[in-house]
Amino acid sequence: MKLNSRFVVLILYYCVTLTLQDNPEGDQVLQLISSAGFQGEAHYTETDDGYELKIHRIVPKIHNGREPVILMHGLLATAADFLITGPDIAIAYLLSNNGYDVYLGNSRGNKYSTKHRIYTTDSTEYWRYSWHEIGYFDLAAITDYVLKKTTAQKLDFIAFSQGTTSLLVLLSSRPEYNSKIRQAHLMAPPAFRKKLPKSQVVFSVLKFLDRHNDEIRFWDLKRLFRIGKNISKTICRDNDLLSFRLCKFLILSVFSTDNRRELEIETKVLPHLINYMSPRVSVMQLTHYYQNMIANKFRQFDYKDKNFQHYNSTTPPDYNLSKITAPVYLYHAGNDRFISEEGVAYLRSLLPNVQEYRVISNWSHIDFVYSKYSRDVLYNNILHALLAVSY
Repeated sequence: MKLNSRFVVLILYYCVTLTLQDNPEGDQVLQLISSAGFQGEAHYTETDDGYELKIHRIVPKIHNGREPVILMHGLLATAADFLITGPDIAIAYLLSNNGYDVYLGNSRGNKYSTKHRIYTTDSTEYWRYSWHEIGYFDLAAITDYVLKKTTAQKLDFIAFSQGTTSLLVLLSSRPEYNSKIRQAHLMAPPAFRKKLPKSQVVFSVLKFLDRHNDEIRFWDLKRLFRIGKNISKTICRDNDLLSFRLCKFLILSVFSTDNRRELEIETKVLPHLINYMSPRVSVMQLTHYYQNMIANKFRQFDYKDKNFQHYNSTTPPDYNLSKITAPVYLYHAGNDRFISEEGVAYLRSLLPNVQEYRVISNWSHIDFVYSKYSRDVLYNNILHALLAVSY
């Protein structure tokens, strides 16, 4: 059973966008934490360029003086990524149960971090950023806030997908932050896009956005999410075997290079994933990835004829990954449709302090945060690495 690229794009927009609440009430992250039997808190900090960020915290049940840990989500996501699978699986709860002070970041533009000192989210100026600014400003502000709040000298960082890209930006562009990071665990890092299969439709969309990102500042996918809600009610039901097989096939066709493998998402979790996603995204976040894929480089945003204004150069500068001296742990999924093993291996070759490089052969991109086996396959290993090193 094969899918052409046009069908895959339709799947991405209409079938993988599972159940969305049109007007979610309250703070869903705090609700998840509370329903799992933990105490949650909301904290706020402001970036140097004026964005107010919401940081969620899980208050540790055991006060044993362990260092704080920051968890950072991926594209179109929120802090909920590290909680959705519940207290028996999710890494945030695992860390909290072992005495870590867990802080969950929310990048600018997601539904928990929508305020700015000057601009509103209806302003095009609000959306003038890519994952470069998320790394350079957001992660710096979150790191500084957590260290000041906890009075710790260092912290641990665990990031997924775009969260890893942004962390690489921070540590290479502001190398003074390396001394603040005890360990950096990068799950599915999309820095280099070597030897990836190209969907012509997706490629064309990204090319169009790259040409017009001055006019199209952000995408609001709420309407598409609502359509996906209705479709998912029909095909993502575990009490209908045939329909669920179709749901599984469609999801794996989008996120995995092997659509015949097991879908590792709990059936009770699957219909609710999109509830916790964030439907707005800056077009520059998408086009920055596209630019790097075309150039086969990991470098700053290409403003084209305006590059000289930004960089005093006609081309954007590469990120100097040799400046990342913090201990780094890299994790790649062997069936990841968005990130190739060659790309992660090349990233590894450029980082001077890689402590571990691991390929999980049967996983897809989303298994790092949604797999029901993630605690046994990966999270316990991350915990072991954290516990093995003390101040």
